Amino acid sequence: MSQTAYNPQKARTKYACPIWVDAFLRDTLDLEADEFGAYHLILYAMWSREACNMPDDDRKLARVSRCSTKLWKSRIRPTLEPFFNVDGGLWTNTRLSKEAAKTEKFLKGQSDRKAGSGNESDTCAGTQATQPQETETPVKSANPLENNNPVSTVDATAEVSGEQPTQETKIPSVMIDDDSAGEGLTFRERIMVAAGHDASGITANGKIVGDRVEFTEFDKARTDLGLSEQEAVEIVTEIAARKRDGPAKSLRYFTDPLRQYAGAKNAPAVTAIAPTQLNAIEGGHNGKRPHDPDRIQRIVAAAATGTSRQDWG
Repeated sequence: MSQTAYNPQKARTKYACPIWVDAFLRDTLDLEADEFGAYHLILYAMWSREACNMPDDDRKLARVSRCSTKLWKSRIRPTLEPFFNVDGGLWTNTRLSKEAAKTEKFLKGQSDRKAGSGNESDTCAGTQATQPQETETPVKSANPLENNNPVSTVDATAEVSGEQPTQETKIPSVMIDDDSAGEGLTFRERIMVAAGHDASGITANGKIVGDRVEFTEFDKARTDLGLSEQEAVEIVTEIAARKRDGPAKSLRYFTDPLRQYAGAKNAPAVTAIAPTQLNAIEGGHNGKRPHDPDRIQRIVAAAATGTSRQDWG
């Protein structure tokens, strides 16, 4: 009797849908509660379909999202659409498709191993039936067993690492794409840690610091000022270390120190002055500031303590 071919896509729809909580939360910090819920529901609906997609039908998507069609079209769809690939009348999600492919490969491998072991068992059973028994009564040996450890029942050929989906969290991975896993903290996470917060930006009382809008403003200010990511991290670290009343509640707290540092960094180079000329200049300035390697540190310190510009030196 012929057996039905194994369908890994169908088997995957009944398997647990992997959700990487850390990455999921960080990528959806600025979503409203109903938008966050709709995102979950659409992903789950995709996972339950063999093709791992959803038709681009506003009525169906609104029903899956458990909201009215009017609300879906006016707010929820425009918000969620950037998280998906909408093409050819279908909604797909890059990360979910990768996880589906990994799960299907794992399930297919499990099915193939099970089928192979079944055939081997039948062959072994037939061979053993034809072999004569040496003794009908088991004889206990007086010698101790060489190995008292129980025999492992785990299939040694099982693909445990890499291909087998698990519910373990990959830390850190901000972006939802697997390609970013293992590359360390993203720029946003480094800024949040430097500011004294958890990398996710979620505080102990559940508030969010450095959401998408706020971080975009911070990063734009950094770019406009011509500062590198490392310089920004160092400035935030220095300012946060000098803040005595706890971590800043907003990234906007660090905008002025960025500007002050950039202004000092981009100041015109100091022209060398002969010692005789320097002595003749009152205060050592004469419109130009002598070389001072510690001035940047004083700027950062002054920004943290609220000292006026005149006290920078």
